Amino acid sequence: MGLDSVELLMSFEKYFEIEVSDLEAEKIRSVEEMVDCVARHLKISNQKTPLKSSIFKKLESILIQEKLVDNSLSLSDTIFSIIDPDDRELWEKLSKELELQIPVPFRGADTFFKNLLFSGWHPNYDWKKITIDQFITAICAYNYEKLIDPKSIKNTYEILIAITAITSDNIGVDLYEVEPHKRFVDDLGID
Repeated sequence: MGLDSVELLMSFEKYFEIEVSDLEAEKIRSVEEMVDCVARHLKISNQKTPLKSSIFKKLESILIQEKLVDNSLSLSDTIFSIIDPDDRELWEKLSKELELQIPVPFRGADTFFKNLLFSGWHPNYDWKKITIDQFITAICAYNYEKLIDPKSIKNTYEILIAITAITSDNIGVDLYEVEPHKRFVDDLGID
């Protein structure tokens, strides 16, 4: 394990108030494996996602009210086929209605980000393919301190949200890059 991975693991341990053995840590490769490890330590097997369901219902209601979708929305729909990423007024309205901050995905237009790209950094996702499911997870992770009490984690989705946020904060990857199947070293660039 490199220094970055040790520091990230320590951040997870501190947040969840657990201790992961060296043997266990050596076997953790992906975000999903870290979620499973934390769930074992916290003795949580609940796979239900009431937080995701609640935000999905609010989002769906707003999009129907704004006449951006007809009667239903699917978690597999792409968010930017529905919402114009440049419609700041709608983004603000969504944020206000959801009572949550919404992380704006990298789209490659900003000069600051172009400079980062030139220096070697680039996001590892296509913003046009972000699903409603990924969008909701990113919103939850962006607001995890408001949405989740680390002392009373209820399900594996809440663990995923916290791990996504902590990973993004610690290693500087975009929230939309952190997905369950992503490997810390190969996909997220941690050493």
